[in-house]
Amino acid sequence: MNDVAQNILLGSLASLVSSFVFMYFIYGIRPNIKISDRISTHINDKNIREYTFKIINKTRHDIIDVKLTISVVIIESIMGGVTHYNQHINLRRSEFFKINKYNKKDQDAQWALRFGTEDDIMSIWNEGNGGYIVVRIYARHSLSGFAKVFEKRYYVKSMIIEGAHGFGEDMSVYPK
Repeated sequence: MNDVAQNILLGSLASLVSSFVFMYFIYGIRPNIKISDRISTHINDKNIREYTFKIINKTRHDIIDVKLTISVVIIESIMGGVTHYNQHINLRRSEFFKINKYNKKDQDAQWALRFGTEDDIMSIWNEGNGGYIVVRIYARHSLSGFAKVFEKRYYVKSMIIEGAHGFGEDMSVYPK
């Protein structure tokens, strides 16, 4: 009887440990996206001011079902507190089926993505009242299927720089 109880206990313990190791491994297989600290702006071919954001897929696998949203959060005082209004910003394209895995050898840097808007962010954003721009990105890992939401907030208008983002891993903004 003692051997049976010992075998059951040992088997249960081994199952528990292997489950934790498996979950630790699987939990690590999630999207990893880097969002630029700066927003670039320039006048496009249609003579309209355009604002551009840049992200990099730092994951070792493709990410899929990528959805992007940008809002200008407007903070207003009301009786008894403050309220936050989200002014949605229209993107030229807000959904991407796939962004390639990170690979430094990829000469086209298809793991980097620029996305933008022609909405006039500067006129909507009232920086002085505590307002800010928020970028949210939803992505799923192509191998595990696990999803993650990334968020970046821009609190000051000095984060918007005239020019264009650099190529590949370069997140800097350079004059056009």
